[in-house]
Amino acid sequence: MNTLSAYLIVVAVWATTPLGIKWSGEAMPPWAAAGSRMALAALLGLLWLACDVGRWPVTPPPCLVFSVPWDAAM
Repeated sequence: MNTLSAYLIVVAVWATTPLGIKWSGEAMPPWAAAGSRMALAALLGLLWLACDVGRWPVTPPPCLVFSVPWDAAM
């Protein structure tokens, strides 16, 4: 993804956020509006990950770097 497309995505998301808040505030309770926005974001993120799976190699060593054994934490 180049810089221009990333910038345009950020502008589109930030520009439509107040409109989404206004529309959802008129149609549903705040907790339902927040939940539906989070569900939509999770769905889009998973779709992005599914389409981009070949470009993000995840091997055990990087995953283990961020894990802390329970015994070491105590």
